[in-house]
Amino acid sequence: MASRSEYLTESLLGEFLLERIGPDFVHNRKIPGVSLPWRPDYLSESLKLIVEFDGWRHYCKAETAAKDIFKDADYAEHGYKLIRIPYFIQLDSRIIKLLFSEYTQDFSDFNTYPHGFIDPKVVYPGDFCELGLIRYTEELEKTFKIVEDDIKASIMGAIDACGGLSLFINPPSFDETPIRPEKKDKYFEAIDVNSALVEPGEYWVCDPCYPKHPDKDWDEIGEQTNWFCDSCVGRTDSWEVLGFSTKYGDGLYRGSNGFEYPVDAGMIGLTPSYYARDRPFGATRLILGTKTKCWVDTSGVMHFGNLTINTGDCLYESEV
Repeated sequence: MASRSEYLTESLLGEFLLERIGPDFVHNRKIPGVSLPWRPDYLSESLKLIVEFDGWRHYCKAETAAKDIFKDADYAEHGYKLIRIPYFIQLDSRIIKLLFSEYTQDFSDFNTYPHGFIDPKVVYPGDFCELGLIRYTEELEKTFKIVEDDIKASIMGAIDACGGLSLFINPPSFDETPIRPEKKDKYFEAIDVNSALVEPGEYWVCDPCYPKHPDKDWDEIGEQTNWFCDSCVGRTDSWEVLGFSTKYGDGLYRGSNGFEYPVDAGMIGLTPSYYARDRPFGATRLILGTKTKCWVDTSGVMHFGNLTINTGDCLYESEV
């Protein structure tokens, strides 16, 4: 049968299972003879196999993500093998061979829709809850490593299409190595003391004093910019940073992403992930797909891509 061009759905997954894996798959039925509340998407008793199609709620809704953890344990305890297929994964030959080689030797593409976040209405990782982010990262690094580049390319393509908006901002408690730290000759071009052009790439959003940097660089940048009163961009041979003065001063400020940014040096700005591979204190990650203007307006609202931080409204004075 010819491969399909549409993206994978739960119903299309059912067609694949019946055509390629086995004729006894049932949909949305309780496991017979077992007192479990769960109804797997697809269950084959003869193969002792459960296949779940996980849409965006499994990544965005903390309650759903937590239930999946309990389901996984319950299925294993009762002797079932579980295969989970995320909504951003398609059934091309690589994935079929990876997931179903125990059950079929037909590895031809079932559908040819690209892996990743392609559909205009798709839910991006920027909307995932923390459990969803943890699962997503583990899947890219382990289960679906073979299509990791496809998935990351789809995110960067979407960012480009949105004019450099950040679609992947991690919560501060989610610590990971940045995807692609890249050395550039210059990351920032100051327009004036309150605005700058920022090159495409990965950055940490935080008080510029928090990333680990050599003291000599920080002192040199301070003298060079008059502690960011004369210029919003500081640069040495081994460090570069963008910093905007907050309206209130030191304190704690909430961003449009819901996270709270501590400030101890009176500034919030961007540090390239190339210079700070580990997440600094109180930082979130920002990916810019195109050259983007970042600025702070007269009311103290800072603009970093699609992220804004209102520094004219301090949550409380910092004691850091």
